[in-house]
Amino acid sequence: MVDAEFDTTHLIIKIKDEYPDDISEEELQQHLIGFLLTVLPEAVKVLQEFGRHMDKRRKGELVHNQQARSNKIGRNEPCPCGSGKNTRSAVH
Repeated sequence: MVDAEFDTTHLIIKIKDEYPDDISEEELQQHLIGFLLTVLPEAVKVLQEFGRHMDKRRKGELVHNQQARSNKIGRNEPCPCGSGKNTRSAVH
């Protein structure tokens, strides 16, 4: 049964050429919905895997960004020149 509120018009236009000309729009809509329901579980798996990949990528970028920040010298840390003063008050 086709839900009357689910508009498939834009999808039907894309696949109409793949079906015989004598097929009714209702039959085409039923084929389309059947196809979508068939591929939905696999599509969900693909999207979940993509999400996991993006999470790993974002975590990697976050770690990389944090490492870059940790190499900076804070203004209250000892100056690397060896003067013993903190970085903001050392004169170079």
